[in-house]
Amino acid sequence: MKVRDAAIMPTKKSFPPRTWIVVLGTVPGFTFSMTWILGKTCWEAVDADDPRRVCATVQAHAKASGKRNGRGAPADVAEEAVRYR
Repeated sequence: MKVRDAAIMPTKKSFPPRTWIVVLGTVPGFTFSMTWILGKTCWEAVDADDPRRVCATVQAHAKASGKRNGRGAPADVAEEAVRYR
């Protein structure tokens, strides 16, 4: 085997610096985590019988199950509200 080109040490560092990469990854992660914790704490502080919480829970479960707004009888919605309390 023959070496075609000898290795050359770089004279200038590459961009962006590692510190920037670490900071730009840590700050959004920390912000997201704190927002999630604060939101979860506030959500758990709301009473389970609060109409806004019941409505949001029913909508979230309907969205997760693939149902669309306006589909299904009103009895189905009332049944889901009772089931997810």
